[in-house]
Amino acid sequence: MPIEPADLTARYPALAAANAGLIALCIGDAASEVDRAMWIDTDVDRATMALAAHYVAAALGSAGGGPQFITLPGGTTVETAGAVSAVAVGDVKVAFGAKGAPSSSSGGGAFSEAYAGDLASTPYGLEFLRLRARSFPAVAVA
Repeated sequence: MPIEPADLTARYPALAAANAGLIALCIGDAASEVDRAMWIDTDVDRATMALAAHYVAAALGSAGGGPQFITLPGGTTVETAGAVSAVAVGDVKVAFGAKGAPSSSSGGGAFSEAYAGDLASTPYGLEFLRLRARSFPAVAVA
């Protein structure tokens, strides 16, 4: 049974305000990346929805809640390029980007590590990574 936008918003109510057309496109994109023949059968729909939710959140900005904003000293509020990933006080340094470190166990080299880092930027992407690790566990070669 195909996943519908209502299925995704039932699982992830924080994304309920998203346009159904956008959700449907993201479900289609995610479904093309989650191969039923390769994944644990019971995880296929959940992984597809988690990846689709990540895509929706990315399209909406910062985990589905819209853009991130910070208030600077003096009261000026600015929109950021993403979640704050590092802060320093001396000479004021702020870094924006994906939360969490890219996974080096994903097996796909630099591209895969960057992709995993992007997935770690939303709770939905983190759920996808957790499910992916179940279907594709790391293999040690001696």
